[in-house]
Amino acid sequence: MKRSIQSFLLLLLLGGIIIIPNACVSDQVEPKENALDCESLNVNYTDVMQPIITETCSYAGCHVVGSGIGDFSTYEGILPKLESGQVQLRVFESADMPPAFVEEPERLTDEERDLFSCWLENGFPKS
Repeated sequence: MKRSIQSFLLLLLLGGIIIIPNACVSDQVEPKENALDCESLNVNYTDVMQPIITETCSYAGCHVVGSGIGDFSTYEGILPKLESGQVQLRVFESADMPPAFVEEPERLTDEERDLFSCWLENGFPKS
């Protein structure tokens, strides 16, 4: 009896070792190909990105003046997060911005993600 319990626990442990490392594979975000020609576009904060960021990031209760998580209502406010790579990480790699648990704003559209990608690729110019 004792041997069968040991065998069961060993099988359970081995099964966990095989299953657990592969459990989060479906959570990984597949990178999407950018449909825009970033070199030919003038994607800048003032004309293109500020309206997108205001609509999807800098709204009441989130990335606004006085927010402990970063003020994205101005270029100077978002710049440290751009330079550190946190914006790219959260928008593209983790793909959890804007967060799914909020009703408004909606997630970034493919076009907005492509514009964001071009802006980052071109060094996130202000104007």
